[in-house]
Amino acid sequence: MIDLVIPLGWGSQWFNQELKYSLRSFDMFVSGIRNLVIVTDLSGFPDFLNDSVLHIPCPDATNLAAVNTYKKIHKACMDKRVSDDFLLSNDDFFINRPFKAEEYPYYYRGEIMSNWEAIRNKTSHYSVSRKITSAILKKRGYLTRHFGIHVPFLINKEKFLALDKLFPWEKSQGLLTRSIYGNYYGLTATQKADVKLQFKAPVWRLTQIISTFDVYSIGDQACSPDLWKYFEQRFPQKSRFER
Repeated sequence: MIDLVIPLGWGSQWFNQELKYSLRSFDMFVSGIRNLVIVTDLSGFPDFLNDSVLHIPCPDATNLAAVNTYKKIHKACMDKRVSDDFLLSNDDFFINRPFKAEEYPYYYRGEIMSNWEAIRNKTSHYSVSRKITSAILKKRGYLTRHFGIHVPFLINKEKFLALDKLFPWEKSQGLLTRSIYGNYYGLTATQKADVKLQFKAPVWRLTQIISTFDVYSIGDQACSPDLWKYFEQRFPQKSRFER
């Protein structure tokens, strides 16, 4: 049994309702999860979660997502209550097929600097983080696979903390945590197309599209009453983490 760790920021357009349905999808399909761990600001802890959830307070000290994410994962790794191996997820990942938490495979989506996202906005925090991460890995002789795909990611606390002094985590725009971890340790991984819904669609169409995915994510552009209706139909039962 391992824990599910979710770093939570202030970016939710849906008042954390995406987290509620994400957890329902984990509860429905993922076995081997012991506890849910939410790492977020004290005032950002969702009120629909029950007392079984482990809350690790960690405010966003900067406006740099990569730095904030690293700090939250690092704080989870420092907490003795968190399992030695844990499954890292985001609040907007949805599971569509059964799997065992401790056996979830690693995936990457090509090279860090290989696709259009890397050059779309060269001055954005994310683009700068990608450029810095790729350059550091390449300079040190590591692969530069992009592990920043919208699927869960297994982390070992000891291995993560060992990277603490090896990379300049808080310099410039921060580094891409998963890509540093995955490439430094040479993780065996499968290349996979990233799936993030970025458009609105009626319920019948969402049902058609989503049925083909094992795991998917959603963007703000997908927010609509139809998407809420789809989630309520797909995941009607409360998760064991809800009040």
